[in-house]
Amino acid sequence: MKIWFNENLKLMTMWKILNKFTAEYIFLMNQNDSSIPRVNSASKNRLEELNKEWIELKNRSEELIQNIIPAYNKILWNNEIGALNVK
Repeated sequence: MKIWFNENLKLMTMWKILNKFTAEYIFLMNQNDSSIPRVNSASKNRLEELNKEWIELKNRSEELIQNIIPAYNKILWNNEIGALNVK
């Protein structure tokens, strides 16, 4: 049961990180969205930071899809619960 809890906690944490990232990305877009956009160096720097963060998140999500979710599914099936479907 402890393994199931740890895997579930990892998945929940990942969703929170992705939601935070999405909110920050949308906030940056909205800051620069106007009839006369003001894209300054701070906005460009923030976009670069978010793009680097996106690469890390994408790599993490690929690890989840390829390794963690299949292991989690195995635990679920062994306990006769079912599994997650990854598309």
